[in-house]
Amino acid sequence: MPPTPQPQVTGKPLVTAGRQQLLVDRPHCAGVHRHLDAGSRRAPCGATYTVMTYPTEQGAS
Repeated sequence: MPPTPQPQVTGKPLVTAGRQQLLVDRPHCAGVHRHLDAGSRRAPCGATYTVMTYPTEQGAS
């Protein structure tokens, strides 16, 4: 049996004291989780998902 694919979520950028983090809204647990990097992650609520980076505008000045 093939593995179940992980859901993909888009992380919104959050800049803290010199470090960028990604905020992820989790509707199933009604929480917002912070991650340091994109990729496959496990949330504190136990959910596993792939964090994608938030798209940025190209050519913005």
